Amino acid sequence: MLTLAPFTFCANNVPGTDPIRAMDMARRCGFHTIELSAIDGISEQIVAERVSPEYVMQIERELQKRDLQCTALSAHCDMTDEAQFARLLKKIEFAGQIGAQLVNTRCGPKARYAVFEEHVKRAAEAADRYGLRLGLESYGDIVGPASECGGVLAELDLPHVQYTYDPGNTYRFCRGIHDGYIWNEPIGQGVFPYPAMLAALERQGGTLGCALEMPMSFCVSVRDLSFRFLEPSDEQLYAQIMQSVEYVKTLAHATM
Repeated sequence: MLTLAPFTFCANNVPGTDPIRAMDMARRCGFHTIELSAIDGISEQIVAERVSPEYVMQIERELQKRDLQCTALSAHCDMTDEAQFARLLKKIEFAGQIGAQLVNTRCGPKARYAVFEEHVKRAAEAADRYGLRLGLESYGDIVGPASECGGVLAELDLPHVQYTYDPGNTYRFCRGIHDGYIWNEPIGQGVFPYPAMLAALERQGGTLGCALEMPMSFCVSVRDLSFRFLEPSDEQLYAQIMQSVEYVKTLAHATM
């Protein structure tokens, strides 16, 4: 079986702007590593404008209380927007100071590729200063499915920039559509072929870092891809996250 190590909890599984609630849920579900969330307009549990040594120490103390390690940061933004890009640089600073190894982001519209190219080089330089990797997530913009992104990464040729594959983004409707919305249902209950995907990855050999991301804080309109924000209870969050964990463990060795 494929080995997933570390198998990490994404903080944006938990609604709201409170990182403590996300940390508590991560530990309740048995995780020891967490990808903290600083996603513009969706899940801003880590706030770019607050980044300072004191702020980092505050978050680090809360992680230590729960025997959690921040291994990654969700810092998704439009990298071609000047204000959002400035915030991304602060998020990279936070990730470097907290001891993460990876910062994930989306890129931006293809029509603004020249701006993206300039900004991603600056972001890569910032990541390099902290010994970080910058993950460009499959989002359907400048970077999309694996079959299409090779040319972009080859052209950039930046050693600290990698591809972060997100099945949900790549196959937008994988987790259930009803009432005109795309719902983030437990992993394995939709139509995405997880067994085939993990089997293909297993054939490549080695160990793969993976994060469990099942954001129940929103659903997405099929008509215009706008967000509808939700407030599931902690018990609903726990039940669906654990369903996902148990399903993944039938397909792979998961080191939590």
